Amino acid sequence: MTNINATTCEILQEEHVSRKGFATGLAAATSRLLRSVKNRFAVNDLRHMSEDQLADMGLCRDDIAKALSQSVMLDPSNYLIRARQDPLSFKRGR
Repeated sequence: MTNINATTCEILQEEHVSRKGFATGLAAATSRLLRSVKNRFAVNDLRHMSEDQLADMGLCRDDIAKALSQSVMLDPSNYLIRARQDPLSFKRGR
């Protein structure tokens, strides 16, 4: 009987850890999605800036359009960071 109880406890512990891991993963995914949506609104606001203002940040209007054309699941600010850091690897509309 002790063996059954010990095995049952191990199974229950593994199930608890599994549920805890799932909950942690779900929370992290939700956090990433919310951050992506927030950043999408911020990038969208950049559309209202002048060409000179965008150029001061190392960006162009085409960068904004391409960043916003990505999947909703992707953070458009990551695209802008890459476009600004490595402008030669992007076809830019300047």
